[in-house]
Amino acid sequence: SGVVQLEFSFPPQYPHRPPQIAQVLPERPLAAWQYDGRLVLLPRLSMHCWSSAMGVTDIVRDLLESLPGCSPGKDASVSGGRFPPVALPSNGDVEMV
Repeated sequence: SGVVQLEFSFPPQYPHRPPQIAQVLPERPLAAWQYDGRLVLLPRLSMHCWSSAMGVTDIVRDLLESLPGCSPGKDASVSGGRFPPVALPSNGDVEMV
């Protein structure tokens, strides 16, 4: 099973500025995500889309929904916090830690 390990970095201005997300594992980029170096790029994390009303749950939901075969509302294993349940892809199982 594949493991995706992410590191969230929160600026001092959070929640008025978005966090950055660095992919730690796997070392290779995932095809479903866009990157700037190790940083995962999501439209929600850009300054023109970010709102202080958004939170980590919204970001994790975006990340999971962008993976092929994931859909919200089903069982999943995501460690490190409370996130909405999602179905992980059956091909090359992914676990976010």
